[in-house]
Amino acid sequence: MVAAFHRHFRSLRRMERDRGHIPVLTEEAENEKFHLLIWLKVTTPTRLERALVVAAQAAYVTFYSIAYAAAPTFAHRLTGYLEEVAVQAYTDYLNAIDRGDIPNGPAPEIAKLYYRLAPNATIRDVVLHVRADECMHRDVNHMLADKHHARDGHTRPHFMASDTAATHAPPADAFGHSGPGGGEGGAAALSETLQEGTLGGASKDAGAGGSTGAST
Repeated sequence: MVAAFHRHFRSLRRMERDRGHIPVLTEEAENEKFHLLIWLKVTTPTRLERALVVAAQAAYVTFYSIAYAAAPTFAHRLTGYLEEVAVQAYTDYLNAIDRGDIPNGPAPEIAKLYYRLAPNATIRDVVLHVRADECMHRDVNHMLADKHHARDGHTRPHFMASDTAATHAPPADAFGHSGPGGGEGGAAALSETLQEGTLGGASKDAGAGGSTGAST
């Protein structure tokens, strides 16, 4: 979100198009927000943990704002490395579930909607999808760091090969998902649904559609 903020005002200052960076960055932020909303249905943070989150957010936003203004290559590379740590953390989570150290309970309803999971989906299914998101964030941020390092930050970001075949993807559903698996593509539409308080009705609609997700 901080990077999108910088790119937005850069576009206004220079009176030129951003060439697609802002949507990529804001969608990543929205996706991370839904990760938080999902895990809040699995565990309840204490007051101390909430206070630590507020403090960490204030410190990180300040640091990252300065870093991105001074050296966007460093800022994106740092984010890419942090996402690599997140991927490893979710891999450890999966291993703990497989060993039986952590219960593999049912997936929260919000996760089933967001990732279009089967009605009998479990926490393990959710972790697989979240880890896939983190892999995408890692690769995207390293790609953006490479572009800035090559002084190519003014051209459109390039994506993975599957994104180039968007015209062959199935039609988007009610939540804005345009292909199998859900994830980042439907974040904005699902956010609006949740804010309107229609999660229950949306769940029935999603179930009627019979769509399921798969992740590796």
